[in-house]
Parts: sequence; C-alpha cells; structure tokens
Amino acid sequence: MDASKPILETFMQTVSRQYHLHPESAWVGWPVTAGSAQNRYFVRPESTTAHEFWLEAAVFETRMAEGAPSTRIVRLRDVTADILNRRNTRSFGEAITHKIRTPATQMVASLDLLAKHAPKMSADDLVQFSSAALRGAKRLQDTLDRILRYSNLRPASEDAQGFCLRDMAALVQKVGGETGLEGVEITVSEESLVERRLTLSLQALEVVLWETLGNSKKFHPAQTPKVWVEAFLSGEAQMTLRISDDGVSLSPKQLASAWIPYIQGEKDFTGEMPGMGLGLSTVSAIVWGAGGSCRMMNRESGSGVIVELTLPIASVQTPPAINQAGGQR
Repeated sequence: MDASKPILETFMQTVSRQYHLHPESAWVGWPVTAGSAQNRYFVRPESTTAHEFWLEAAVFETRMAEGAPSTRIVRLRDVTADILNRRNTRSFGEAITHKIRTPATQMVASLDLLAKHAPKMSADDLVQFSSAALRGAKRLQDTLDRILRYSNLRPASEDAQGFCLRDMAALVQKVGGETGLEGVEITVSEESLVERRLTLSLQALEVVLWETLGNSKKFHPAQTPKVWVEAFLSGEAQMTLRISDDGVSLSPKQLASAWIPYIQGEKDFTGEMPGMGLGLSTVSAIVWGAGGSCRMMNRESGSGVIVELTLPIASVQTPPAINQAGGQR
C-alpha cells in the first residue's frame, strides 16, 4: 500500500479549497507526470478581501537508502510578484501601442502641414490646423493620464464595480478598430447579460481583447481575418467570451502551451511564447488571476482557432432599503 497516497489526497483537497489549478491539462496525472516541462500553478483568485496569489508547484522524488521507498517532496514557490510584474509590463506596452497612435498621428500631421506651408496659408487655415494640433495634444495628454492606470493592472476594478456587460459590444468594436480589424461580428446575449458585471475591470478586459483580437489579425495569412465574438451566460455566476477566426490552425503542442504564463528560465522576457508569438500568456495571467479559465481549440469547420474565456460575474448586491424620510435603514 502506498502510504503517501492519503497524504497526497489530503494535500490536494486542502489546496483546492482556496486555489485553482492552472493550466488544467498540466495537472492531469499529477504527481506521476510531474517531470514534464510545463509549469504548474496554484492560483488564489483576487477577492474583495485579498489580492491574487500565485504559487508555482514542483515535485521532486528522493530515495533515502537502497531499497527504501521513494519520497515525493512538493516545493511551492511564491511567484506572485514575478507574474504580476511581467503581466503589467506587457499590459502597459499594449496600452501605449493602441491608445497613443491615433492622437499622436493627428497632432504630427497637423504640425507637419503648419511647418511646411504656414507662410502660404490663410488665417483661417492657420487656425484650423493649429486647432487640430491642439486637440491632438489634449487628447494625447488625456490618453497618457489614463494609460498610467495600466502600470498597476489588476483584475478587480478600482471601484469594485467591475465591467458592465451592456458595454461589451461597443468595447469589442472599439478594440477591433484599434487593432485594425474590419467587420468583427459580435453576438451578445443581451437578455441574460445586459445588467450583469464582470469582476474584471475595463482596463483588464481591454488588454484581453487587444491580445486575442490582435492575434487574429497578426497570424492570419493575409492579415484580413474574419472574426466572430460571442458573449453568453455559461453558469449562474460566470459568462463565456468566445472569439473565433478563420486564420491558421495550431499544432497540439502549440495549443497545449499557449496559456502558460511565462516559460521557466526565460532569459529575456518578451511576453510571447517561443516560436508562436501569441502573447496569450498575458491573457491567462489576467483571467486566472480573476478566477476564470481559458481554452483554445482549432475550428472544426475550417482553418483558424477558437479562444474561449470563462470569466466570473460579480455577485449582485441588493441595494439598502430607503425609508420614507429618504435615509437608509
């Protein structure tokens, strides 16, 4: 009889009360398959009382003496700071890339015309292009102020309200435009989701959409993908965001490793998977940290992939009753 089995089961049962096991595929058969190259994480999602917490799990087998049964040692390493720092670095870079380009282009174009043709311009033209440059500068200033919020990106919203799902279609269209996609088809189950809120903040969800929609364009052979986005209730307290495209299909190895947050021993951090460049490590870090899950598969009806993100919905709080004098009771 394996004396370590009851201890192991007790250990996993204890951990599972507070932590989620990610990526799920890496935990199949654990600890027998513990020698594989995949990183394994215990993730305690962010809550109203505590920030998210990440533990990397590794198993080592030791043999004390000849003929003695082997012993498994489980090493848990706190990698929270590393995961969050790398995620925030990637997210901050994404915010700069997508949010600064438009106002900067507007400002530079107007100033370029002024610099080249100001002596020949009428007073009205000077006012017009100067005003356009000023609008671009003010928009850039506002954008920079908002981008600074991404320097400490966390799943939960600052005001604890999360993201209102009635704004999902508009946000997908906005991000689609910022990533250069045309004609993204969006289906949102309005009846079941319109008044619900995600625990994710607007900033976190924007980064998730930038990464996934950006990948659809980046890895399409002609960079002109057709993209379908669906949002629907998939449980009492969760929704699924499904993003499909008609780009390239992936190998089983790529599908299995796409969600690993960061490769162990990575010398130079890029936020992308070697040989893939999918950048989905940031998505998994955000989604897992919020208590959600990620799944990716090839489309059955043609080339391309389907990304499914299951995200927790914030619990609905009943507002306090109001008495006739107008006060709360």
